[in-house]
Amino acid sequence: IHKEVIGCNDCNVFEKVFELIRMLVEDNQEDKKYLFIIDSVDALCRQNDYSKPFVDSEQVAGGALITSVFLKKMVLPIMKLNHMMILTSQVRVEVSTNPYAARGGPRTKQAGGNAIKHYANFILEFQDRYTSDIIFENSSAAKLEDKGSPQGHFCKIIFRKSINLCLGGARTYRPSLFMGLFRKKRRLDQFRPRTLKENGCSKNRVPRKNSG
Repeated sequence: IHKEVIGCNDCNVFEKVFELIRMLVEDNQEDKKYLFIIDSVDALCRQNDYSKPFVDSEQVAGGALITSVFLKKMVLPIMKLNHMMILTSQVRVEVSTNPYAARGGPRTKQAGGNAIKHYANFILEFQDRYTSDIIFENSSAAKLEDKGSPQGHFCKIIFRKSINLCLGGARTYRPSLFMGLFRKKRRLDQFRPRTLKENGCSKNRVPRKNSG
């Protein structure tokens, strides 16, 4: 499979980013297949708000409105023409000053409004990373100082929405294998994580490890 990297657009304006995606999809005479990554939706701002003084307020939910209109127009062409789009956002968790209060708030608040959750085929929530998730040179060593240099870490993910996986169970992937999930988006059930943690998901179709 021939792979070509088109480039990176460092613009952070909603309208310009979405217009670029529409141009690449609609004006695609060479029939290229694109993987669009917007990292992140929280970092985008509206064109009308970009040049406003900081004392002036921005339109409430302005970004969510533009995102909703963009998805209405472009989700179908992106899917039918076999392109792919990944949107990232930050989960907003309430920070309490009371150490005895319950930690965090609802972990479903993110930028872009409800349109992203409605149109997405998959919603993945990355969990906090701890020392036990780090991959060391000598992971079997008892003491931390004997484990050696970190070589990477496992990605802990909860599938909040999926078209072919059981929801709610936490899974842990190596990052390189996790990216393989997206390279075969229509055959997601052919991958198996090195480490798998499941909670209450007995009928889940566990992905098998890719032989390639």
